[in-house]
Amino acid sequence: MCFFLFWFIYLPLIWFPAHQIVSRHRCRDSVLGVKARDIGPIVHQPASIHGSSLAWAMVMSLMTPAPVTQPHSSRNSPDFASRARTPGAALYPQFFAIPLTCSIVCLMGILFSSFSQATFGEAIWSPVDLLGSFLDDSPSHATKFGVWFISAPFTIAQIETNISANSVSAGCDLTASFTRFINIRRGGCIAALVGLCMCPWILLKSSNGFTSYPSAYSVFLSSIAGVMVTEYYVIRKGHYNVADLYATGGDTWYWYTYGLNLR
Repeated sequence: MCFFLFWFIYLPLIWFPAHQIVSRHRCRDSVLGVKARDIGPIVHQPASIHGSSLAWAMVMSLMTPAPVTQPHSSRNSPDFASRARTPGAALYPQFFAIPLTCSIVCLMGILFSSFSQATFGEAIWSPVDLLGSFLDDSPSHATKFGVWFISAPFTIAQIETNISANSVSAGCDLTASFTRFINIRRGGCIAALVGLCMCPWILLKSSNGFTSYPSAYSVFLSSIAGVMVTEYYVIRKGHYNVADLYATGGDTWYWYTYGLNLR
């Protein structure tokens, strides 16, 4: 039910064009750090693995949800970089912002899970379950307001992320593929319907299921991002024939074999 409510709230916002999407500050304050006596066991406990096991664990961490968003964001960056005032205006902001914000979000998730273990006796990884823990045992009106105050930015952040990372990118890709029939708004609506058919709430049944899907997803996204970067900087040297990108026929640069490059 919660997913359908979110879906109906998010659906009308696809109508707004991409250049009107304004980034808002997401204040995710939490009273958990105040209620807990300390930061939890994450800082004080010794390392449980050493040597090669630690090295392989660090390698495996590259496939976890934090870096997953980096190839995903880099693949979608042209959808917004195309609206920059100068060709290089989006280079350095994205170069620093994507890894920095992903690292901060993951660090906050680890710390708040440690907070929850110190407060409730168990590590709670889901923000929804963590906020729900405050509503147990007859919470006060101040606690209820605090939970609402924290939940509202999460909802806004999810809507903004879904629009920028899914609706706009899908709309741009579908518009480029079927320019005569689809625009960015229609492409965003198609992506919303596909997302509904995928039953994404199943991914949230467990933390293992949630992390396994993005980890596998990153394999495809990293491959796509790698091909895009190599093709643009190494093969094309940053040079494209923009007119031929939207033209058909054997005399254009990118026609290849009926529009497909079999290589």
